[in-house]
Amino acid sequence: MKIEIFTLGRLAIRVDGREVPNFSAQPVRTALLVYLAVAGEASRDLVMALLWPESDAPRARHALRQTLYELKRTLGEEWLEIHGELLRVGESVSVDAVRFRGAMENASYEEALDIYGGSFLHGWHLKPSLEFQHWVDSQREQLSTLFREACREHATACLSFGDQAGAVGTARKWAVREPLDTEAQHLLMTLLLEGGDPHQALLLYRRYEARLRNEELEPLPETVRLLERIQLAARGASTGSRTGLRRSPHHGTAIGATEPRVAVLPFEHIGDDKDRHFTEGFTDELISHLARIPEIAVIARTSAMQYGSASVPPGRIGEELGVEHLVRGTVRWDRSGNRRRARISPALIRAVDAVELWAETYEAEVDGGFEVQREVAERVAAELGVKIAGPTSLPGHPLGRKDLQAYELYLKGFQYANHRNRKSMSEAVRLFQEALGLHPTFARAYAGLALVYAMMPGFVGFQPREWYLKARSAAERALALDPDLAEAYNAMATCDLLLDWDLAAAEGHLTRALDLAPSYAEAWVRLGYVLCTVGQFDAAREAADRGLALDPLSVATNFDVGFQFWQLRDRERAIRQFRRVQELDPGFDPAHFFIGGDHLLRGEVRSAQREWSRIEHQGPLWQRVVERIHQPEAALDALGRLLELAPGPTHFYMAAVTSALLGGTDQALCWLEGHYRNVRGEAGRLETGGPSLTHIVQDPFFDGLRSDERFTALLRGMGLEEAPVVPAPRGGQGPSDGSLMTADS
Repeated sequence: MKIEIFTLGRLAIRVDGREVPNFSAQPVRTALLVYLAVAGEASRDLVMALLWPESDAPRARHALRQTLYELKRTLGEEWLEIHGELLRVGESVSVDAVRFRGAMENASYEEALDIYGGSFLHGWHLKPSLEFQHWVDSQREQLSTLFREACREHATACLSFGDQAGAVGTARKWAVREPLDTEAQHLLMTLLLEGGDPHQALLLYRRYEARLRNEELEPLPETVRLLERIQLAARGASTGSRTGLRRSPHHGTAIGATEPRVAVLPFEHIGDDKDRHFTEGFTDELISHLARIPEIAVIARTSAMQYGSASVPPGRIGEELGVEHLVRGTVRWDRSGNRRRARISPALIRAVDAVELWAETYEAEVDGGFEVQREVAERVAAELGVKIAGPTSLPGHPLGRKDLQAYELYLKGFQYANHRNRKSMSEAVRLFQEALGLHPTFARAYAGLALVYAMMPGFVGFQPREWYLKARSAAERALALDPDLAEAYNAMATCDLLLDWDLAAAEGHLTRALDLAPSYAEAWVRLGYVLCTVGQFDAAREAADRGLALDPLSVATNFDVGFQFWQLRDRERAIRQFRRVQELDPGFDPAHFFIGGDHLLRGEVRSAQREWSRIEHQGPLWQRVVERIHQPEAALDALGRLLELAPGPTHFYMAAVTSALLGGTDQALCWLEGHYRNVRGEAGRLETGGPSLTHIVQDPFFDGLRSDERFTALLRGMGLEEAPVVPAPRGGQGPSDGSLMTADS
């Protein structure tokens, strides 16, 4: 029988690979096992003095005999050898603290760092015995000192071999484990600075400074001197950048440099299916709480929820989501009699090797709402070495029984909204409205409704201004109900872009959203769009990358990031994102449209035809346009017939882009001007929308229109006539004047 004892970090006992549940519920038994396993051997008298210091010799000896009996019954006879008064641990027992010391003695620093999972017996105490606690404190300090030595030596070794990334990774592990350790923070800041990333070093300093203030401490003089070096380098790195808006404190932040990365997987529901939505609600609220902690990068719900099956190995999930840690667990329901209670059992898992770092069980009264998410979030943060400096609660979430029914409707509405098609968006509106009927002050439902209203013209058609005004009204209501709701600020920013073309207001609202929820993927992507439009191109790329890293499996996020890189004229990256969208949702027409349009810009007509023929919702008249695109005049005639005979509203953006690609400058400008008038509230043709009109500042599809006075007038009407345009890449990216080459036609 193989016995593994884990003492570095969360206490756990495994027998033949299976964890012994609730082992630590008997503290004295646990203390005896851990002490003997770490010490290797000890006399009975020493053990009795440590564990039963207040008992006389006969009682202490009886307690020891009884405890040894209980351990043998659980672990078998071979775990302990008894030689008279000497107790010696058998060869079948392995303890991580001993293996860690052995690796350090052999100067195997990388192996030692792999073994070290946290401080010795973190959070575990044996209250009756001060003597045993003194021993624990001594071991904890010794092992912590060795851990710091391992970090120091391994980082030095990495640098000697030119492995800058390895050195940063080691320093980051040290800094996360010991967030107040000056040497660890200095090392990581210095490595980031010397590695050419002063903005990350500056971000790290700000977080370290905040932790010091929380402990009523001041930075050391050498820390201040290091800050001056970092600030000087950061200013140099920013020289020459064009800044149309004030620089947000979030700009220049890339995921993974300093924060631990976490995904909260769907909790397993155990109980009546009627209560399943409560389990989903708990998972969603836990994600929301963690997302408000700046020191942790939390994967968005849309990506994490795709791992509901326990059959996917943690290592694979970690690789696919780009995370180091997973939170998963169970919610077991008890509806006996009049009770409505839930037993919630979360666990923190290291993704790479599936090691459970922490687990606990909580009891919750369902009718009182979920009050344990905050405690779980704070405990997860503590296990990751993060001390929370501010509140993580969400003031606007429901609490009562009827409110939890509203919360179920909200979650369903959120799921439908993410699908982005006509049927799902209409269903999302119905669900959000039904939720508000049950809970009229539910701020998050108003924020969700605002975002859906803002996107509705793209799916059901109407005068877009009417939808945008409804969206703003819902967003303002959400903000009035909960001034600290990130989703409300994101909704306000959406209205700023679609209705007012006010980029400065949008940037301000998005910055506030990210102050409140630094892991808010959608806000990062939308901020990237704003930054790109006003000419902050490097910051736009960083924001888009961060948004995608936080929500890598979302169709909407992948498409929006692709659109942003399309505007940045990074053709390869944009097409890669659109191809990813096709993998996630083969029926997502906008991805086919952009890929086909790119082929046309490059003169690859047959490839464009193949891609555009996959667009299904436009019907047979669209196929006639596709068949004729190698003959622009005939294709324009077919497009005009399509738009004339279309039974429903017209997709103005698609019409404008197709016209521009076929050389129809007048037609393209007509559709853009039509959308401009519709947003201003002037009577016009019904449309199914598209992106904000501000996109024409950078969109390569309209490069052939930029010299036309009517195009300039549109920019002037939005107050964007002086916005810089992304320079075309060297070597060309195909024609940008609306003409077609026929290299493969």
